[in-house]
Amino acid sequence: MKGRIRMLISDVTSTALDELYGSFFDLNATLDRAVSIMLNNWAMPQASDIIHQKVAHATPVYADLISEIKDNYNVPSVRPAVHEDSREYENLGVMFQTVLYEFKGVYEMIKKVIDIAMKNGDVNVVSDLVIFMSKFNKFFGMIVTLSDKANQMPEMYDAFDRHITSWGIDGFAPLSEKD
Repeated sequence: MKGRIRMLISDVTSTALDELYGSFFDLNATLDRAVSIMLNNWAMPQASDIIHQKVAHATPVYADLISEIKDNYNVPSVRPAVHEDSREYENLGVMFQTVLYEFKGVYEMIKKVIDIAMKNGDVNVVSDLVIFMSKFNKFFGMIVTLSDKANQMPEMYDAFDRHITSWGIDGFAPLSEKD
């Protein structure tokens, strides 16, 4: 970075934040594929719409929150490439286990970035990530609920579709809460 003085965020932490930033776009790709399968293969219009609007669309918003951490220190974000997703799933249980696994991976990545920031003296970034994680945890809880319900009714597509409105899947709500 010619001509810039970077004192508030190390290069190592900056790179780790970029990887975390990109992981939310990967989650979006995974969820978009799941929504497409739910709508087109299993005829679940209500569930696919709720998950698309309330969960998949929330992931880029969470990515923006990560990017804003770097923006606070006048450091531009770099988004890694997003994975292609052509996976097929045998049922809801398998699909949501995959989604849950990928969300767990992002959770672990957040912890890793906190560790990296701490090791590099970027305490300001640690503070930002702790606030971020409290928002992410509420969002992650929705994924746990969806996975639990999908495991209870892996091939009960109509029942899952009918009952999803009662499970509190409101993806953007954690973003509107005050810190």
